[in-house]
Amino acid sequence: MNEIFSIFKLLDLPSFVYQNLSSEDSYSHRKVTDIIKKNLKLNNKLNYFTPSKHLDVGSSITYAISYVAKKYKYVLIVEDDININSLNLVILKECISLLNSSEKFATISLYSPYKKINSKNKSLFFIQSNYAHSWGWILKSSCWEGFCHTKRIKPKFEFNRNNDLHYSFLKYAVSALANIASKGIIKTWDYQWNFFCNNKKFCHFKIFPSLTYHLGDFDEFANNIKNSSPVNNLNLKADLNKKKKPKDFQVLDYDYLLDKELLMVHHDLNFGKIIAISLLNFLPTNIATFVFKFLRLINIYLSKV
Repeated sequence: MNEIFSIFKLLDLPSFVYQNLSSEDSYSHRKVTDIIKKNLKLNNKLNYFTPSKHLDVGSSITYAISYVAKKYKYVLIVEDDININSLNLVILKECISLLNSSEKFATISLYSPYKKINSKNKSLFFIQSNYAHSWGWILKSSCWEGFCHTKRIKPKFEFNRNNDLHYSFLKYAVSALANIASKGIIKTWDYQWNFFCNNKKFCHFKIFPSLTYHLGDFDEFANNIKNSSPVNNLNLKADLNKKKKPKDFQVLDYDYLLDKELLMVHHDLNFGKIIAISLLNFLPTNIATFVFKFLRLINIYLSKV
């Protein structure tokens, strides 16, 4: 966390640190509070805020984003377990320049799950995607307006223009996950956000190669234990030649195959999970909650065997 605060001070931009209220008097919460208080004294552009009560994960994150998005046109969002040491003002300006070039460009993730390519080309690329990622990202605040992570969602099955039935099932599974999460069965917000953006025809970008990574078990306060497995790039190496250059960075044309592999590998949506998610979507909320917890316990057990 101290490293993140150091980067914020170097960027010399108005910054907000958000802390959810703890549901219990825990050691980790007290320690985080002490770190925040220390850094508030070192950076006069750093502001601190909390909700009026303890919030679940999805509500907490959307509350924090909404609070700051009302104040600024663009918001850099970083959770406390993300390494952003490679970030600088030049990169931020490039991101804002790209987001500002179209009303349909919603976010840019500083993280991308694609494997590094052995290449002499050291440029950074913007890869267009229909799916956002949240391990250090820049949001155009106008795109956030109207988003509510608890609004009920009607999953839809639609054929994509490439007539790829497998990809259509993957997209349906994501929309079903968004509906399940909107009911509070999964305590999250990002599936709903992706569904919201899809309906609005917003698109997203990921920077390649990644500028950030998840600290996982290197950070005692991390929620996750490892970075997600990277996708295999498919023909990404060839795509690096199909580029547009608005300023200093290069923008790749959209390739739906990259999104397809993102859902299969990064989100780990195999055939069995697609069926399970689809069934949960049609169950009453209380039954779906019980079944989800049961399936999750089975999955945890199988992963340890």
